Amino acid sequence: MLRPLALQTARKAFFNGDIGRDALTAVEDEAIRHVVDIPQKAGLRAISDGEQRRTFFHVDFLEKIGGVKADLAKYEIKFRGGHKDVTLVPPAGLMPKVCIDPNALPALYAKLISDSVKLCPADMAIGIHLCRGNHRSAWAAEGGYEPVADIMFNECGVDTFFLEYDDARSGDFSPLRFVPKGKSVVLGVVCSKTPVLESKEAMRKRIEEATQYIALDQLCLSPQCGFASTHEGNDLSEAEQLAKLQLVVELASEIWQD
Repeated sequence: MLRPLALQTARKAFFNGDIGRDALTAVEDEAIRHVVDIPQKAGLRAISDGEQRRTFFHVDFLEKIGGVKADLAKYEIKFRGGHKDVTLVPPAGLMPKVCIDPNALPALYAKLISDSVKLCPADMAIGIHLCRGNHRSAWAAEGGYEPVADIMFNECGVDTFFLEYDDARSGDFSPLRFVPKGKSVVLGVVCSKTPVLESKEAMRKRIEEATQYIALDQLCLSPQCGFASTHEGNDLSEAEQLAKLQLVVELASEIWQD
């Protein structure tokens, strides 16, 4: 979820050393009280804290893993957008250079993900989002799912795949033919990077296209990624964010009638 202006201001002050952790936490608490109303207004059945306490979607998590320690080296991630390029430089470098055969990576990643969730309870649903980068309305990766689809869908021990399908850089729906029965795909056809509200009929047609390769009862609907994977957020307003969430809820209710 987008961060309220008060939280953005407080986080900047915290980074600059002008306020302490307790003061930032108090502002985060107030932001959470605010954002939990947004999913309810949109008609969603579940709520969350909107990740109001997080700074960067990946670094915050990595720093909490045992054995991972931030160092002073910086690394940069290049993001690209239709109207701008953005460079993300997190406050700590956490990505060592590793040499490995890229053709071996899909199977390796599938095994690592499967091993990480193999002790979860049998009745716990596990989902994974294949993020292509989401920082201030820009992206980092492009290309269709075809090269990894068979391994990803059949060897990765998760139940649901949240896939970005908001524009041409994600390729077509044909890789969905590899999805086995018993697994589902959440189609991220509503873009979280732009303020333009998609046409409901255009989104309906996109879902119909996907059903050429996968059964409708194996599909779900969502925005393509978060509205604020980093604390700066994407280039849209809170009202525009709400309108996109309402579009998802309304269209899903009409299609699946649940």
